[in-house]
Amino acid sequence: MRLAQPIIQYYGLKKLSNIEQANVEKICTDYHRKIQRSLGKDTSIKVHLKTHEEGGKRKFSVILTVVAADRSFSSHLADWDLSRVLHKTFKYLNREVLRRKRTDDKGIGEKRPRQPKSKK
Repeated sequence: MRLAQPIIQYYGLKKLSNIEQANVEKICTDYHRKIQRSLGKDTSIKVHLKTHEEGGKRKFSVILTVVAADRSFSSHLADWDLSRVLHKTFKYLNREVLRRKRTDDKGIGEKRPRQPKSKK
């Protein structure tokens, strides 16, 4: 099943410089491959970038949302360095994906049949 929307959607990217835009696109495509490999399904990523001017410095806020066929994940962080905040946000998002996948694979919450005790 293919998703009809684009794979990576960017919001607020035009407010950044050309170098920052290229950096954001490169980081997002690299992490998209990792997340898609972890989920094993077609995924779509929404990247919301916001800049805040505080005391002459720019603070970056990133909100990531990954949408797969059966579930969605989100993560958000803010930092003064754009590449650092992107890496951290994707790292937290990937950790959440792996944690959710691990609990699904184990079948936590399901009752297992009891095994009879063996006699010695």
